[in-house]
Amino acid sequence: MLACLALFAAAAVADAPAQDQGQAIRDLANKLMQTETVLAVMNVTDPAKFVPDSDPDTLQIVYVQNPKLGTNHVSDDGEVVWFFGDVDVDDQQPYILRAFEIQAKRRLGIK
Repeated sequence: MLACLALFAAAAVADAPAQDQGQAIRDLANKLMQTETVLAVMNVTDPAKFVPDSDPDTLQIVYVQNPKLGTNHVSDDGEVVWFFGDVDVDDQQPYILRAFEIQAKRRLGIK
């Protein structure tokens, strides 16, 4: 029983940095949500011609008219969120939150 408790305690201590890291990501993502400029780019007809602004302090949300031109996603750097066709506001939120998490991880040097 004592060995089992010691093993549990060791596992909890080993997990602490991951919990701290997760909290740091959430805290910075929340700060970015409050401080970054969010730009909506409406009625894009050709996503291949869209050029991101490359400003790390801006989140661009790009709305592509034709749903057949792609799938909703967040760019690898978290600076652009893509929505194709009509996307309900509630369905947009997880993508936008993911963008801020990606940006927070990049700024904290976390992969």
